[in-house]
Amino acid sequence: MPISKKQLNKLGERIAGSVTPASEDMLQLNEVLRAYQVILDDVESQLASIGLSATTRVKTRGVLIEKLKREQGMALARVQDMAGARTVVTGGWAKQDEVVEQLTAHFNSWERTTQPARVVDRRARPSHGYRAVHVIVFPDSVPVEIQVRTELQNYWAQIVERLADRWGRGIRYGEDADDADLPAEGVRHSDGSPVTRREIIDDLRTVFAPQIAAIEDIELDIHRLTNAPREGLEEILAKYLQRDVEDLEVDAVRCYPRMRREFKKAVVVLWRSGALVLKRGQTPVHRRARRQVGRFLRRLVPDITPSGAEFVRQRHRQCDLFVRDMVEVQRSRLEQQQATLRARLRSLGQYVEQGGIR
Repeated sequence: MPISKKQLNKLGERIAGSVTPASEDMLQLNEVLRAYQVILDDVESQLASIGLSATTRVKTRGVLIEKLKREQGMALARVQDMAGARTVVTGGWAKQDEVVEQLTAHFNSWERTTQPARVVDRRARPSHGYRAVHVIVFPDSVPVEIQVRTELQNYWAQIVERLADRWGRGIRYGEDADDADLPAEGVRHSDGSPVTRREIIDDLRTVFAPQIAAIEDIELDIHRLTNAPREGLEEILAKYLQRDVEDLEVDAVRCYPRMRREFKKAVVVLWRSGALVLKRGQTPVHRRARRQVGRFLRRLVPDITPSGAEFVRQRHRQCDLFVRDMVEVQRSRLEQQQATLRARLRSLGQYVEQGGIR
């Protein structure tokens, strides 16, 4: 960097506190931004070396000055997204996690890294509907933010960013659109009445963002159920008891209520997604009443004292097969939901990009 962190923070304070920044401060800021660009180019090369393509950008002077004035007291040297890269993964939550682990492992071992990478998970804590995972890396003590998004997250974020360019950047931070009650040109309700800018932003935050969140939650449930180890009865009992099985007959009977509860939890996950299928012969019955699910559970894992280990073993095997069959049904429905939402967001994004909504 052309100046020290202390000097950089002083520069930020002067810019934030002045109506019109001094010309020498603007020249110094240009030098800083050029230095960030060089570092960001090196980060982009590192991403390419591990097979990740990314778009990159250093904040423009105008955006940075606006940020400093909006967030008074913010230390310029600590702005983690001054230089940023974005990579979009094909897949969902699980694939996103894989890429995040890949990034942290790679940059933590890079010889130019001065401190461990920091992960900010905006899926667990969404920001006004925005969802992604940010990995902050520190080459030469300079923070660089790498955004890892899924396709759905990226479509949503791009739409919001384009509208923020037209209706005020405060939209990105949870604020209302400029002139929020004005009609949004290029879109109307089905009855022909105008749609306000506020309604457009509210729909993005309260309709589309929760749909993305729900799909990601279901996908995570599927991933956990799919990757749960297929353990035998003895291994399951040892896990429940947290010790070796001493008497199979006694321990199996003792642990049967716990096995029953765990199976019910898995079924609730399937029910919550709306993808539960109960089979009667060869005829699938979709989304039956909750009473039917209860009857099914009582039939498959009755609330009784089991006769012995063999009874428990058979019930465990049946439960395991049922859950895995239902996971595959759920996976198929999830893919359909993802494809539908992806098409809607892509179409909306293209319309916004082309100036259809103004």
